[in-house]
Amino acid sequence: MKYFFLNDKITMSKVACFIMAWWGVLLIGIGALLVGLVAGFFITRMLFQKQMEKNPPITRDQIRIMYQQMGRKPSESDITRVMNAMNIQTKPKKAKK
Repeated sequence: MKYFFLNDKITMSKVACFIMAWWGVLLIGIGALLVGLVAGFFITRMLFQKQMEKNPPITRDQIRIMYQQMGRKPSESDITRVMNAMNIQTKPKKAKK
């Protein structure tokens, strides 16, 4: 009888280890997923901002054509003013130290 009881304890501890290992794997998996999502968000955001700086969504020629479609002859100061306004809107605001 003692042998059977001892064998039963070993079996229960194996089951307990399996259950704890299963929960550990689940928690590590969820943690890794969350870390990956956060890291992916910030990396994608950084790359998108770099692309927007290199390739702005509107060019000087597009502004010139827009003014012509409205029936106005654009001056260089008009085009520069619109470009500056676009650059101010697209640049991220940096905190002052």
